[in-house]
Amino acid sequence: MKIDDIKKKAMTKEKNNKDKADIFTYYVFRPLSNVLAIPFIRLGVSATTITKVSVVFDFLAYLLIIFSSVKIFYIYGMICLLIWNILDHIDGTVARYTNTCSKIGELWDSVGGYFATFILYNSIGIIAFRGNNIIQIPNIPNYAFLLFGNLAAFFLLFPRLVMHKKENLENKLGVKGISDKENFNLTKLIVRNLISINGIGFVIGLCSIIFDLTNICIIFYFFINLIIFLGTLKKMLF
Repeated sequence: MKIDDIKKKAMTKEKNNKDKADIFTYYVFRPLSNVLAIPFIRLGVSATTITKVSVVFDFLAYLLIIFSSVKIFYIYGMICLLIWNILDHIDGTVARYTNTCSKIGELWDSVGGYFATFILYNSIGIIAFRGNNIIQIPNIPNYAFLLFGNLAAFFLLFPRLVMHKKENLENKLGVKGISDKENFNLTKLIVRNLISINGIGFVIGLCSIIFDLTNICIIFYFFINLIIFLGTLKKMLF
């Protein structure tokens, strides 16, 4: 089994084009998953099992962050989220290579992705609330950062739920401009990468924790995600 074999069988043209919309996915996580998928395939580990294990790391990430007030544990939590990220790419590679894609696997994959999105923004809000910030923002009480974190996650997750319902009702007609990842203009590509838990969004969140700038980070994402929320709902509902 060689890397080229996995690339040919697991990376369809459609999947490759979708991955190009996310810089880190295309240049970092996808090549890495092609390599790391090999031992899982040889050991016969199913893609769904990998997905379920990845969700465990989601929980570990959140527990490390919400039950600690020490920066090193915040970073450990983000490392767990990074492991989820890697496994999230490996499971898809394994599923496509072994031709074992399944509905239950897709369901678990969605659970992991939604939870990771919630964790990233909610955790940044929690850390900002605890006051670990080198730059203080006047007239904004610390408890407001909890609200910003929860809303930043909500602004991304709720439109996805509406989109999935719309797809089911209309057999995926009329929502191509929202869910299609192959035809992004430059502005959409920049925004997609900024909010991506698979790449730049994760890196920005991690850096904000390391450099004690979580309050500024979560305010930034609160407004970015709010704009996305309003624009996406307008496109789907009106």
